[in-house]
Parts: sequence; C-alpha cells; structure tokens
Amino acid sequence: MKEIKAISQPHMLDKVLMALHSLPHFPGVTVSDCHGHGRGRGPGGHYQPAPRNVFFAKRVKLE
Repeated sequence: MKEIKAISQPHMLDKVLMALHSLPHFPGVTVSDCHGHGRGRGPGGHYQPAPRNVFFAKRVKLE
C-alpha cells in the first residue's frame, strides 16, 4: 500500500473525493483543513516577505 498526500483548494474537495471513491479498492481518506502560501513569484520572479504582506490561503490536505 502507498500513501499519497495532496494539498488542494477547498472548492475542489468534492470533485477529488468523487474521483477517489470511483476507484476500485479505495481504502479511505483523511481530510484536514490547513493554511499556507507558496513562493509568491510574481512579476520579476522575486518575493521579499514582510510581516505585513504575508497571508495564508485556505487549503485542504488529503492523506
């Protein structure tokens, strides 16, 4: 058995769960709410975090 971890946007959770449940021999899933941010590469390709502009986006973690 292999464990797969995925982080997704909350609005995609229903679609992902429906696709997983359609698989034969699907053992189950654990869903957790989480927050985070990426590297934030925008125009120019560099991101300098500062305490006032770091925000965390809502995500769901599936294991």
